[in-house]
Amino acid sequence: MNGIGAVSKEGTIEAISDSIARWTWNCLAYHPAQIDIATSGCALCVLFRDDRCIECPVALHTGQNGCKGTNHRKVYDAAIAVEQGRGSMQEFTREARQYT
Repeated sequence: MNGIGAVSKEGTIEAISDSIARWTWNCLAYHPAQIDIATSGCALCVLFRDDRCIECPVALHTGQNGCKGTNHRKVYDAAIAVEQGRGSMQEFTREARQYT
């Protein structure tokens, strides 16, 4: 199935809302310590990762698990670059805004 039409796990709607809020917060971050890209902080990952993302709305939309098919990897790489002093907050914010 390609799309978010099937929401079968309890708490999915709340997890989607929390995930959107999290990425909105990331877009507003002005300091590297405010960036939260870990799977442990993602409500959708917490809800679906034990099932290998099979029913995750992101996986249903992209047809791939682990946020493949999104630009999450670019955002992750930009966050790591900022953390290690190799990138700027502006670069991170630009990537994060494309994700939301």
